[in-house]
Amino acid sequence: MTATTTAQAVYQHYLAHLDGCRPCRVEQPCEAGDRLRRALRAARAAAMDPTNSRRDNGGL
Repeated sequence: MTATTTAQAVYQHYLAHLDGCRPCRVEQPCEAGDRLRRALRAARAAAMDPTNSRRDNGGL
């Protein structure tokens, strides 16, 4: 799985969580939402990292 694909999967999980989590929808504290946001930020950063050897271009 590439970093971009991972970021997309994490984003889909995050959106699914938002759909079912009232606290997240009204900007209240939610431990699961916080974990998903951190994971999403890390996955996006990995997808944007030019030194990431698993990028979609095969690391070229």
